[in-house]
Amino acid sequence: MTTLTLQQPLTLQATKIVKNVTIIIKRWIRNSHTRSQLGNLTTAQLNDIGLTQAQAYTEANKAFWE
Repeated sequence: MTTLTLQQPLTLQATKIVKNVTIIIKRWIRNSHTRSQLGNLTTAQLNDIGLTQAQAYTEANKAFWE
């Protein structure tokens, strides 16, 4: 019984850690994908979304974790 009581909070904590890491990795993948797409937009498309080429370049060249 004591062993189960001690292991249960660790298991819940490990589950939370895995969940948080998963969220972070998904965000990194999304950042990488959307920044890559942004880097491929034409000037006309950038104008449509209200960005300059300089702004798009700056965003597209950020590291995925930023």
